[in-house]
Amino acid sequence: ALLGIFNALIITYSITNPLKELHSVTKRVKDGDLTGIISRRYDDEIGDLADDFGMMQENLRGLVSQISESSGKVALTSEGFAASSEEMNATTEEVSSTVTMIASGAQNQAQQVADASVEMKSIADMVRQISQSSQEAAEMSARANRTSMEGGKAAKEAAKKMTDIHDVVNSSADVVKDLGERS
Repeated sequence: ALLGIFNALIITYSITNPLKELHSVTKRVKDGDLTGIISRRYDDEIGDLADDFGMMQENLRGLVSQISESSGKVALTSEGFAASSEEMNATTEEVSSTVTMIASGAQNQAQQVADASVEMKSIADMVRQISQSSQEAAEMSARANRTSMEGGKAAKEAAKKMTDIHDVVNSSADVVKDLGERS
């Protein structure tokens, strides 16, 4: 009878200690800490559960990294848009200034024709600059759209991985519950 009690205690200890370790790391993951490591000590269902949980953690780390990278890309694209907008505003102010100068020179007709020719060349250059800036803005917009689409794709992949992880966690919970009921 004493040997039976001793065996029961060893079996209980070999089941509850790994489950306690798994439970501790699970709580840390729930709180956002993905650094916990579960070492596989047993070649049984609890060891398989520890392996599955480790893979789930690794998938979550990768997902967080992908989301962070996509966010960085979106931020860089936004900065590019802001810079392009500032350039376009400066060019618009230059055009406005040039038009004002042309209007103020209207009193001297002969001189105005010569001045207008020079100013029209300047305006044409500015219009080319505006056109070029608009083209660059369109290209940046296209890049932002692609980045946004990539971000959407990454978000869909992240959602799928989270669903997969959720399924693994539920399966793990069922295994832990079943093991708990057995002990």
